[in-house]
Amino acid sequence: GAALALVSREYRDRAARIIHSVKSVDNKIANLLLFTRKPEPLFRDQRIHDVLQDILRFSVEILEKEGIRLTVRLAGGNPLVRADGELLKQVFLNIILNAVQAMRGGGELTIETRLHNDPALRPGMERTLELRFADTGSGIAEEDRRRIFDPFFSTRERGSGLGLAIVHNIMDLHRGTVGVEMGEKGGSVFTVLLPLVTAE
Repeated sequence: GAALALVSREYRDRAARIIHSVKSVDNKIANLLLFTRKPEPLFRDQRIHDVLQDILRFSVEILEKEGIRLTVRLAGGNPLVRADGELLKQVFLNIILNAVQAMRGGGELTIETRLHNDPALRPGMERTLELRFADTGSGIAEEDRRRIFDPFFSTRERGSGLGLAIVHNIMDLHRGTVGVEMGEKGGSVFTVLLPLVTAE
């Protein structure tokens, strides 16, 4: 009985800690629902630059307030991807917020899109759109980079780390990938790859 009571108290404490963590996350309810429900995405051909510009319009105020300079370099044409636009906005917003948190006191965020045509890539990904989000923040330690997309992993004291786990989930739904590496001049570079439908 005593052992069972101890286990249930530990479970309650752990649940309370998780709930407390989740409550401290931006977009907490949307994030948690997205993570647990695995919603059926609504796929259609999307002009990826329109989706990105939508989220940048939403983010520009946050970036200005934090003293972060934004540079955007877009590939030519009008690349189309088969995607759920709202879910992709969630991906871009989470990556941008992550960059903001890494650049307390200001910095620079550079967002680029590139088109790739490589027959050697895995089937379905021969023609891809690459989105790169490079920040000049504090960077991520190598051992943390391997775990950053795991649920509940966070390098922040009070964060639950759900944001980047959701990013990973959404990219899986889109048959795409997301990764992070160290920038040439420090900071982090998040790279999103999506299968390309066409470039108009």
